Amino acid sequence: MIDPEEKEEHANLYRYIGLAWSGLENYEETILADTEAIMLNPDDPDNSNNRGYHYHKLERYAESLSDYERAVSLNPEEWIYQKGLGRAQYYLERYERAAETLKIAITLDETMAEPYYYLGLTQEKLGKPEESVSSLQKARELVDPKEQRELSDQIEEKLPQFLEQ
Repeated sequence: MIDPEEKEEHANLYRYIGLAWSGLENYEETILADTEAIMLNPDDPDNSNNRGYHYHKLERYAESLSDYERAVSLNPEEWIYQKGLGRAQYYLERYERAAETLKIAITLDETMAEPYYYLGLTQEKLGKPEESVSSLQKARELVDPKEQRELSDQIEEKLPQFLEQ
């Protein structure tokens, strides 16, 4: 029988193994390690958040949604969990829910670009072009092109399309 402190240490070890696999873009192995971390420490929202992200990378959005819901239920005050949940809702075409969730993420931390980006995409799907442009412009203001090259490129690709509408 493993004592609780040792269990948490083992869970953290699996988390780091998962992050190493993630760095190699081997998301199937990453998810296995994330699952072990969750089994050892189910009350740590980071474990569910990590697996949710890795399911997202494999475009397994329903599984991603479930993990993000778990992370949010464990800690609703963390913007990154709310952002992950909103992103999963967006990809599952639950646009009303995604908009609500992403607004919560923004309320929790107004300095992060990614929730604004996904909110802009969601608002476009909801037929709200002015709001969409405003959210994407805010994402553009906040994104650090050196640190977040992929997100910066996505914003620069989408914003002109939305401005033309």
